Amino acid sequence: MDYINFASKISFFEFTQNEFKENCFSSVEYEDEINLLKENNITIENLSKLLESNPKIIDIFEEIFQLNRFSNAQLINFCFDVGLLNNSDEEQIISHLKKSIQKFENGQENMFFKKYFEKINVKTNTELIYYLKKGIVEYIDKIIKNKDILHHHIKNSIATRLRISRYLIENLKADEFIANIDIRSFLNFKRNPVDTKSIHGKFGTNKIEHILKEFEFVNLNNLVKEKSINPDFFINNSYASGYCYLTEKEIQGIVKKNDNKPKKFDFILIINNKIEYLVETNFYSTSGTKIGINQNEYIDLKNVIYTFNSKNNTNYKFMWITDGNYWLTKDGENRYKNLKERHFTKDYELLNYNLLRDHLKSIKQ
Repeated sequence: MDYINFASKISFFEFTQNEFKENCFSSVEYEDEINLLKENNITIENLSKLLESNPKIIDIFEEIFQLNRFSNAQLINFCFDVGLLNNSDEEQIISHLKKSIQKFENGQENMFFKKYFEKINVKTNTELIYYLKKGIVEYIDKIIKNKDILHHHIKNSIATRLRISRYLIENLKADEFIANIDIRSFLNFKRNPVDTKSIHGKFGTNKIEHILKEFEFVNLNNLVKEKSINPDFFINNSYASGYCYLTEKEIQGIVKKNDNKPKKFDFILIINNKIEYLVETNFYSTSGTKIGINQNEYIDLKNVIYTFNSKNNTNYKFMWITDGNYWLTKDGENRYKNLKERHFTKDYELLNYNLLRDHLKSIKQ
């Protein structure tokens, strides 16, 4: 009967969160670049010339073709001759460093690499190449944080402009795409989807927070800044409500069995100024290896908590709140029955959202 009760209260996923990121691209700031793309025939040669005088054009193509931004791999291929850097001829790589990386083809120094190598005492060619490749990674990180560095690089590097132009036209067919869209309208109305894993991952925590507020639990995160909580922290403290909660906090002394690192709990429920429940939550729409991993982790965690209780005179209760239509499958039914029979035998240890409501109702009566 336990399973029937659990399954009858299962919740399905609700599309309550925004599925698209807010469009932050301002086409007004790119009027000149948009007009140049509209007015010119887009070929590798023409695009390379346009990038020299208007390197911000790269931002338009990034917005058109990427969900977020050009990847680190793309940016490395734009700014550097990856084929040459990947070979094993050290002399070729060092020659390339001196001719085309520390300086651009137009003779202007690349100040980032100049300053970077000035700080390094290099004794061998192998060391020099190591620091070169390490410097490239740091350079790309700077580009991601500051597009002006990329624009400066494009403006001064002929080879970079050609690599970008070839990639956009040969790999992404940018010439065909640009010829068949209204660039300004596309940029204004483009919507980038939020990561679906993020949407599903946050659904459970959002749902539980809503339920806790429904039962007048007060969120103490603004008052409690520490990430690691002393087990006795709340004993002698009073708040506006006897029912409170924290999210994403550790309890000092409770560590994960597999790596001995502190365990961060999704929720910590505090009742009458004492920590009462340590909560983990997951939502499963389908079966997968993650369910088995979570299951084993939580079995171990429950045992760790109860061992901690016996040594520290605490009375923490572990609560796994899990939901989703996976639990309505035959595999889900068998898993639930096994968990209830062998591991989570107390009525509060394995709940779904609606059973959490029932449990909170009984606590507050």
